[in-house]
Amino acid sequence: MSSLSTMKSTTLEDLSFCAVVENKVASLLNFSNQEWRLDSLNQLFSQRDVELIRSIPLCSKPVDDALIWPYTPTGSYTVKSGYRFLYNARCLDSGEYNPVDNKLWKKVWSLQVQPKVRNFLWRAIKNSIPTKHNLRRRMVLANDDCDHCHCESEDVLHALWSCPSISQVWSQNNLWANSVSSPGFSSFKDLVETIVETGEDLNIFATTVWAIWNRRNSMRTSGKHIPVQQLWVVVTMAEAVVTVADRGRC
Repeated sequence: MSSLSTMKSTTLEDLSFCAVVENKVASLLNFSNQEWRLDSLNQLFSQRDVELIRSIPLCSKPVDDALIWPYTPTGSYTVKSGYRFLYNARCLDSGEYNPVDNKLWKKVWSLQVQPKVRNFLWRAIKNSIPTKHNLRRRMVLANDDCDHCHCESEDVLHALWSCPSISQVWSQNNLWANSVSSPGFSSFKDLVETIVETGEDLNIFATTVWAIWNRRNSMRTSGKHIPVQQLWVVVTMAEAVVTVADRGRC
């Protein structure tokens, strides 16, 4: 601590009144009994700040100063933690950072499903899958009407949830009773957040929407109709996998 300068201030919280003085933190310590020098503190700080400083615990034996990186459990710097720190700082500056989003991403990336399913769910939440709505927005298509119902624009929420052609996938399974009965969702991300909040199984949900998208693409490229009932095979397998995993944790 001998290399750190002390600051004189009206309060520790009001840094606008700070003035660096030549004393070092070491000069505020009595090393013989490992206590703060009360006389020095009273000369440099207000009474309130003195009490705050005295509440700081001191090590029972002298130790050398060390640099600590506070963003890893070990206190050692890593490139990954540095990148995460800079990314969060940039988001805070731009107003993009949202702790709720971070919790959602952690939930998504911790799912016990195939990597391609996790990746797809993440892209769908970010509205970055090539729905007809997104392709029209990028001027790839002139028309974004859904190929199945022909009555609405095919955005992510419509393609994976609200299209009448796949309504039975969701309405006939009690797993999604809470979400199906909820008011209209503003986006697919809004839907996923509701799934998480109501405690519905996000593993099965992710596998189901991936199967719906895979069916949609197969029909679009082959021109052949694939019965929606075939999705039940994928959903049933997903439910079985989740059941086995739950039993393994018991």
